[in-house]
Amino acid sequence: MAFFLCLTMDPTTVYKKNFRNHLLEGGLYLSTHSILYAPVFFPALILKLGGNNVVVGAFPVMVYLAFLLPQVLSPHFVRTRAFRKPIVIFLGLVQRGFILLLAAVIAVLGHDYPGVALATLIVVFTLNQVIAGIASPAWFDLVAKTTRDTDRGKLMGLRTSLGAMLGLVNGFILTYVLATWSFPSNYSAVIVVVFCFQLVSIFLQNKLVESEESHVQAEVPFSQMYDRIQTILRNDATFRRFLASSALLTIGLTPVGFFLSAAISKFSVSEAYVGWFTLTIVITQTISGVLLGVIADRYGHRFVLFICGGVVGLASLIAFLASSEIFFFAVFVLVGINLSLEMMTRYNFAVDCAPANDRPMYVGLMNAWLAPWYASGLIGGWIVEEYGYDIVFLSGVTFILAGLLLLAGTPDPRTAKLALSSK
Repeated sequence: MAFFLCLTMDPTTVYKKNFRNHLLEGGLYLSTHSILYAPVFFPALILKLGGNNVVVGAFPVMVYLAFLLPQVLSPHFVRTRAFRKPIVIFLGLVQRGFILLLAAVIAVLGHDYPGVALATLIVVFTLNQVIAGIASPAWFDLVAKTTRDTDRGKLMGLRTSLGAMLGLVNGFILTYVLATWSFPSNYSAVIVVVFCFQLVSIFLQNKLVESEESHVQAEVPFSQMYDRIQTILRNDATFRRFLASSALLTIGLTPVGFFLSAAISKFSVSEAYVGWFTLTIVITQTISGVLLGVIADRYGHRFVLFICGGVVGLASLIAFLASSEIFFFAVFVLVGINLSLEMMTRYNFAVDCAPANDRPMYVGLMNAWLAPWYASGLIGGWIVEEYGYDIVFLSGVTFILAGLLLLAGTPDPRTAKLALSSK
């Protein structure tokens, strides 16, 4: 129905409608990240269910691996379909179903069978992330198909800002419910709130108008997937350099996971500072998301990658030099700038590298490649225990500088495409 409706609509009207729905859908979905992906909710729940610090430390690494590694498989299914929206909606519903299942598991098993609940939590949320990972390249290809190239940076920035503002609402809900309800009903209720926000987001996503068919290609057998990846890497020098620089910049993110614990360890900051630091990040994301989006549309996504990488290196340097807890406000402002658009800017850069028919493959390959490098956080934890925070911070600065130097020698693919189109 939407396909036939779009035939009678002005293209500008279609783009405006899609932009609005992408913005609202993204804001709602990203607002739940303030609960699910903040380093508070799941660590607290894991400890409540009897887990130890080893499980707490391994959980975010597992989440990254579950989300990123399956993405190289997504193009295997996506390339055979003319439209992206149906598969994105289907996988989105399955993914959200696991969130509702998780709420039920915590409510039913959390009190009497905490060990079983913990094991089930890990399995269910892993499956949630696997489905999200498989859907991700198809979703971003849908974004690329249904928006203008010159608007994607602004869209991603506004999504981040709206998600951060709604995240404040979720934060208040989280604080109230956890403080006033008993365990495990409190944690289960919070997860239900997350499910409701994400369910509304999928409803808005379903309103997108995907007017153009994608070129349908033959399914690539898994036995030939490796050869296809080799061909891309061999022939696309820009994408190859981008992947190498992204790996270095990802390792350079390792100190981010230890900024808060360093502030507590070095300066004995109270729990009140935890709230202030969190608020600092959210407010910064709200402002910087819009600004970086505008910069990306005007100067290119490579330029924003420089900014996002550079601020993390500067944050690590400030944390190393900090003589009081006040310095960490500057650290978390810089972290907020990075979190506002770094991941989505990488998606945009990969899409700019790719031919239109290969966008899901490029996004999936990028994320699968980066998955192991996120595991550097485990090594960072061991280094902190053995040698202290400072060596992790200085190592982070070193890797960031190396990644930026490699990125400096990487051409901007969008500039190259614009140059070709003007001839």
